[in-house]
Amino acid sequence: MVGSGGFAASIFSKSRTTLAEEVIPTGSRTVKGMSQETDKTRSDGAAIDRVALLESVRGKVALLHRIIGVFLEEYKELLHNVDQAIQNKEAKSLERAAHRLNGTLIAMTASAASAPAHKLEKMGRAEDMADASPTYELLATRVEQLVVELRAMVAEGVPPA
Repeated sequence: MVGSGGFAASIFSKSRTTLAEEVIPTGSRTVKGMSQETDKTRSDGAAIDRVALLESVRGKVALLHRIIGVFLEEYKELLHNVDQAIQNKEAKSLERAAHRLNGTLIAMTASAASAPAHKLEKMGRAEDMADASPTYELLATRVEQLVVELRAMVAEGVPPA
């Protein structure tokens, strides 16, 4: 699992933890080539690194499609929790919700979406939510771009390398 609030802890229920452990070895913090600090989109404009994502599941396309399916089922709730924390001006709730979402996005190799989630997490930790709403809007836009790409990957069957 990734950290205490990472991919397995945030997306998967206890019954789904085994699936996450197949993907990310215990103790891993990031996927190859990922940075939590970057706020830049990929030079190719992609929301995810397909090669790194496929490598993270050791080439197991069926497993990747299951993980994508779980993400697609649960991402709206994760975004909603971040938005609610902002609307309610609850810094600690923002920190927790953004941390959960950030860990999930890192696991999906979505650095462009991960960056604003990480920024929101830091805002919550610092109890400084002044720029939280515009940062959330950027996050939501980038997550929607990610969702489009993930759905396309599933429709294609095998992610091109």
